[in-house]
Amino acid sequence: PHALEHALGQPLAGPVVRADNGPVHLLCPVWDVSAVVPDLPALATMQVTTIVAYAPPVDGEVHVRVFAPAAGVAEDPATGSAAGPLGAHLLATGAIGEGSLIVHQGEAMGRPSVLEVLVAHGAPPRVEAVTNGVHPFTWLGTEDDKVAHFLGLPTPIRRDLMPRLVFRSGTDTTRRVCTSV
Repeated sequence: PHALEHALGQPLAGPVVRADNGPVHLLCPVWDVSAVVPDLPALATMQVTTIVAYAPPVDGEVHVRVFAPAAGVAEDPATGSAAGPLGAHLLATGAIGEGSLIVHQGEAMGRPSVLEVLVAHGAPPRVEAVTNGVHPFTWLGTEDDKVAHFLGLPTPIRRDLMPRLVFRSGTDTTRRVCTSV
């Protein structure tokens, strides 16, 4: 825990949980995510896909920052693959009840996003991306378009770490809904 606290620039507010739903996430509770000062080279040595710093949830909402330096992503503005396991963990520990968890992410990098995680005991969490807190995120294009988009970023994401989103063929608009376990 000491190395992780140093890498986040913050003391931990509780135990760290490793969550694996394809990508492997370290769920790291901190008191204030806006005060996190990441040491990206140190975080890259953690042997996980993402490091998720999150503040204690308040009234069904939680603020998070997600770092993936081992994948070439300093900070991600919206990480559905991490939001699902976080929601499941918070439900399992009693930090939230069944229903909707609103996840605020990307604020520190000037790209705020909101993800809604629907959680219930005995069911996998369902994650929906929301833009401006209102509308579901949609993607217009094919699976090949998605691959081209993520490979064309200033720091391309390796194919094996690419978001696991499946789109219809052709140019159908597909609502992004991920199920995480």
